[in-house]
Amino acid sequence: MIERNKVTKGGYVVYEKDGHGLVVSPSDIGLLTWKNAKTACDELILNGYSDWRLPSIKELELIYKNVYKAGIGNFARDVYWSSTEFSAYFAWYFCFFNGYANDYDKGLTYRVRAVRTFFPESETLQGQISTETKTDVEKNKF
Repeated sequence: MIERNKVTKGGYVVYEKDGHGLVVSPSDIGLLTWKNAKTACDELILNGYSDWRLPSIKELELIYKNVYKAGIGNFARDVYWSSTEFSAYFAWYFCFFNGYANDYDKGLTYRVRAVRTFFPESETLQGQISTETKTDVEKNKF
């Protein structure tokens, strides 16, 4: 069982079931427009992980319920962008001061937190074929 209030797998665990789950970054990335928020999350390398992304509106709701409401993660009592688009000019945001979502102009700046999905170790390696030669501690190649 993963503890929700400790930084693990790069951030705070939002949910976990059977080794699969979602982690939210331990701090805000900043105040950004929607487009810059998506880019900043996609390019984020944090705590040894580079598979961060902007959370969907449903994921932000889970973060609000499972992390923020538990007093974990030092979230601002403010508005956070989601990756969920409403239209070409509007995207959904989530209000951490009242628990509601709404859509608004993508050109405005709101707070940003990144998320990443995690899987059991065996699943992340499954289907990956390596052609590189490896050497163990006894200098045996395999």
